[in-house]
Amino acid sequence: MNNSLIKVYTDGGNRNTGNKPGQHVHERDLSAWAYIIEYEKKQYIASGFQFGATNNAMELMAVGSAFRKITKTEELKKQKIELISDSHYVLDPMEKGWLEKWMKTKKERPNFTMWQTLYPMYLE
Repeated sequence: MNNSLIKVYTDGGNRNTGNKPGQHVHERDLSAWAYIIEYEKKQYIASGFQFGATNNAMELMAVGSAFRKITKTEELKKQKIELISDSHYVLDPMEKGWLEKWMKTKKERPNFTMWQTLYPMYLE
């Protein structure tokens, strides 16, 4: 097994974040996500979009999509990952142990289904 580090860069967003009073993400608002996986001298790049998703949902979609790519790509499996993201919404639950607590308590929270999907890939 190679011990090279995989670097994963992710981002997600929506023009209308809903962070101000009275703002809401509307079903026609364009939302997007992207990732770049760097491993040795190779890059794997993907992006996508949907309408009406929140910024946080797109941040999770980027990470989940990158993790799925890693788990389905033989040379990437079982390698150590460094996740680079500007989203504390994504990073804090992983780095501070909140994600594991959330999965044990199964307390409903925003994007919980996405967190449930991400969790097994996070453990690998």
